[in-house]
Amino acid sequence: MSITAGSDSILVMYKKNHLSDTRQLAIQGKDIPDDEITLRQNENMVLEITDEDVDNNHDENLIKVVNYIVRKKEFVGSHEELSSLLSLALTGKQLQVLLAKNEDLLKTTFISYEKRPRTNKARMICLRYHGNEEI
Repeated sequence: MSITAGSDSILVMYKKNHLSDTRQLAIQGKDIPDDEITLRQNENMVLEITDEDVDNNHDENLIKVVNYIVRKKEFVGSHEELSSLLSLALTGKQLQVLLAKNEDLLKTTFISYEKRPRTNKARMICLRYHGNEEI
């Protein structure tokens, strides 16, 4: 039996979902079984071990929009164009309602949602990511 050294193991912390307050801690090592621990950030910004796997209480269409904006940093166009680009099962109006309803959630993920003046075709929007986290 040997003692596990630092170079014999790896710990990786990641988010499965950008909107989630949970993180996954993946553990792999030479003499230890592979494991994954779920951590949740509390109100004091401290990560605590939780039994819950992942919180799936966010609309999957909203998750797709947030992940896209974080990856691309900015989108300027109409709700309909964004819905089509991401292959969402929503019309432009439905996406507009979803984004308006979750504007506070967008702010917590460092995404600004700007509604621009209506043109002859559609109302233009600008979604911009102001954070420095990558996906």
